[in-house]
Amino acid sequence: MVNVGSLEKRVNSQGYHVSINSSGTEEYIFMQNASMSISHSEFREPTTSGINVYYSGLPDNVLSGTLLFTSDFGNSSNSAALEDLLTATAGAEYPIKPIYVKLIDNTGSPITTTFYYSQAKLTSCTIYKGQEGAVKADVTFVLFGNPTITV
Repeated sequence: MVNVGSLEKRVNSQGYHVSINSSGTEEYIFMQNASMSISHSEFREPTTSGINVYYSGLPDNVLSGTLLFTSDFGNSSNSAALEDLLTATAGAEYPIKPIYVKLIDNTGSPITTTFYYSQAKLTSCTIYKGQEGAVKADVTFVLFGNPTITV
């Protein structure tokens, strides 16, 4: 039997990185509370014999988080900026981008686990301010298909 999980291979929250378009550039460096949900629906079909048969649905994956708002996130020359993510094409569709989520453990020789989605789309962005502190943006991306996971 093989155990999964050890203190030596844990991932600190500083080891959670999100990038758009390429694996190291255009990274959201001021992201907080990032959450990636990898899921799919399951359909139960009852039968006349009294048992249920289950069928898997398509992936329903989502990445959400809070960004500390910076002017280069609002409008800049990189394609991870809000202006680019909200510019609809001539066909009224919003851009689809590749997205990378990297988890880096804290071993002496760090090991990186990368979740790569070839297609992701920003579905919502709420920009707000608190009484104190930073202006923030809650973002949600829909992630098409299942990720390619590399270690």
